[in-house]
Amino acid sequence: MFRSTTLAIFLLFASSLALADNNEIAESLHDAVEIPASINIYSHFFRDALKGADVVAYFSLAPGEKAVKGSPDITYEWGEVTWRFASEENRKLFAAHPEKYIPAYGGHCSYAMARGFEAPPRPDSWVIIDGRLYLNNNKKSFEIWERDVEVNIGKADENWIAINSEN
Repeated sequence: MFRSTTLAIFLLFASSLALADNNEIAESLHDAVEIPASINIYSHFFRDALKGADVVAYFSLAPGEKAVKGSPDITYEWGEVTWRFASEENRKLFAAHPEKYIPAYGGHCSYAMARGFEAPPRPDSWVIIDGRLYLNNNKKSFEIWERDVEVNIGKADENWIAINSEN
């Protein structure tokens, strides 16, 4: 586990240094990639899904604001992981429509997914595009990913499908 995590972080860092501007134009922004409840949601061993961040709260934050921590006392089980929420209202919203709030790529780093591998997210490195939450591993990967969002989403969507079809 340590070796694969270390390798993923190294590859994320190395690819961020080597990435040049990508002028490729995507045909369309993206089609929502369905996240089945049974696969590949990022979950931290001690802090649950998305390191304990309240996924519903992102949709009420201004861009750049810090993620809202969920409470270990307000939870919901979905996708074989535990989700934490800052309020009972947010838990109810999630329970009614989890597909609306689940981040792209099960919460794995969007930049890494665009490059074909998984990396853990940093809850404070996020953006919502067309009603879909995207997380990244760190500020640098987020900045690089944002340089060509359309192309990166397209690549990440393809890689997400490929990675999950291998399981």
